Amino acid sequence: YAAVLLYAHGRTPPGLNNDVAEEALRGIYLVAGHHFEVITFAVGHSAETLYLYLVGGMIRLFGPTVLSIQLVSWVFALACIWLVWKLVECVTDTVPAWVPVLAGASSIWLFHYAMAGLRAIAAPVFLGLFALLLDRVERGTERKIALLCGAVLGLSIYAYTSARVLPIAFVLYAAFRLFRKWREKAALLRCYGAIVAGALVVSVPNLIFFLQRPADFLFRGSYVLRGTVGDQVVNIVRTALLPFYYPGSYRLGRSHSF
Repeated sequence: YAAVLLYAHGRTPPGLNNDVAEEALRGIYLVAGHHFEVITFAVGHSAETLYLYLVGGMIRLFGPTVLSIQLVSWVFALACIWLVWKLVECVTDTVPAWVPVLAGASSIWLFHYAMAGLRAIAAPVFLGLFALLLDRVERGTERKIALLCGAVLGLSIYAYTSARVLPIAFVLYAAFRLFRKWREKAALLRCYGAIVAGALVVSVPNLIFFLQRPADFLFRGSYVLRGTVGDQVVNIVRTALLPFYYPGSYRLGRSHSF
C-alpha cells in the first residue's frame, strides 16, 4: 500500500488542493514561529492544530514540498488499515487477516484522502485507536491502558472537528453499558472514571481556550452550516445515507440545499 501511495505521488491528485495548501501554511506558521495554539486562526478559517504541527514538523525536516505534506497523511492511512485489521480481530478470530486489511486498503475514500493530505484523515485514526484501547480496557484491569485510552480521546479533539462526536458517543456507550451491567457498576465506574481522567488531563489547554473564547471553540466549522434549519435537518439524514446515495446538489459548493 505504501508503494502504491509513493507511485501515485504527483499523479493523484495532479495538483495541491487549496485547503491542503492553507493547512501546510498554518503548519509552517505554528512550527517555525514556535506558536502553541489549540485552535489557530492563521491563514483562512480556524483549525485544530495537532495534525498541523505534524505537517509543519515534516516540512521543517524535508522542505516545503507536496511530498512532505503527503507523508503525514500516508502514515495516517496506513494506521487506518492496521486499526481496521486489529478491530476485526477484537470482534472475531474466524476472519482471516487479509480480509480486513484488503477492506481498508480498497477504500477509495482513504486512498484519496491519503493522497490529498487533508487533516480530516486524522478522525478515523482516533476513532479506531480509541475503540481498540477501549476494548482492551474493558477486557482487562490495567489502569494505565484506561488512562492512555482517555488521553487518545482528549487528543482527538485537537485533530479534527468531527472528532468531537467521540466524547458524546463514549458517554452514551458508557451509560448503556452501566444500564446493561448494573451489577458490575463499581468496576465499570472505575474503568470509565480512569478514561475520563486521562481525557481531562490532556484537555487542559482546550478547556483554557474554551473559557477564554467559548464562541470560537463551540462554533468552529459553523461556516459550513448553510441554509435553513430544515435544510440542516435534511442534511443530517442525508449524511447517514451518503454510503448509498450522494445528492446531485452536493456537487455544487454554493448550492442553496447546503
